[in-house]
Amino acid sequence: LYVDFFCLSDGSIKKSTRSSTSENLDCNLCPHGWKNFNSKCYYISKHRYNTWTQSKDYCTAHRAHLVIIDDEDEKNFINKHVTTDYWIGLYREARMSAWTWVDNTPLGENRFWQKGQPGNLYYYSKECVISNAAGWKKESCYSDSFWVCETEALIF
Repeated sequence: LYVDFFCLSDGSIKKSTRSSTSENLDCNLCPHGWKNFNSKCYYISKHRYNTWTQSKDYCTAHRAHLVIIDDEDEKNFINKHVTTDYWIGLYREARMSAWTWVDNTPLGENRFWQKGQPGNLYYYSKECVISNAAGWKKESCYSDSFWVCETEALIF
């Protein structure tokens, strides 16, 4: 008997045999407890607060990184699952340095800052970014918050 498996966009696997019968199964594109969206997996912390560095280290230990928000769809997906502040992978080392993502790419377009953010005042030796439904705001990297990790989904 010949069997094909196809991963569908809704997160299920379509199993079809040569006899043309088929059934849908779960498609585990992401680790258990992670959410799948647009070929990426997201871990959303809900029971513990961490500093930005602790959050970054948690993500790295799980073969991921703090989330890099690429577009409004991704931001909206995360905000649908997180109802409070959460760390994202955006930071800057010093007052005049550029905002940089954890993968070392520059921020580019600043479309998701909250009104009045990031501002010109520099309060901390290193500034990190917290996000929520209202947008992004800079914060001391030593503050505690929830966080979101991101990694690529498995591809079949």
